[in-house]
Amino acid sequence: MSHSLLIAFVMFATVMFFTPGPNNIMLLSSGLTYGFRPTIPHIMGITVGFAFMIGAVGLGLGTIFIAYPVLQTILKYAGVAYLVYLAAHIAMSELPSAGFAGGLPKGGDLEPDAPREDMPIARRRPADTLGVTHAQPRGSPKPDLS
Repeated sequence: MSHSLLIAFVMFATVMFFTPGPNNIMLLSSGLTYGFRPTIPHIMGITVGFAFMIGAVGLGLGTIFIAYPVLQTILKYAGVAYLVYLAAHIAMSELPSAGFAGGLPKGGDLEPDAPREDMPIARRRPADTLGVTHAQPRGSPKPDLS
């Protein structure tokens, strides 16, 4: 890896890590609701998971997609199927009844357009994953797999 490509990679990873996206909003909500100490496992999970995604791309995930474009097509269709599954699951779920032990969701907003608070934001908005898997620069040389 050239020095300029390494600098670009580190800058991209830093910006993606600190951008106030869905994971940071989820951590803010968890920290305000439960406190800092109970939120530490959540922080560690997001940090390790994001580092794993960045590392997978850095170790050649983009190269594999260039060498075998059909894998990217399969991944796209699998992602669409998963999002349709999640949408159907959310659409068919029932609202909590009046005798629900946990009460109304935080804020008490039960309108159909309101985001579901029991569904993690990162699963609803896979922007980080899309940003990472499409980080392969255009016009990169095809890998020599021989």
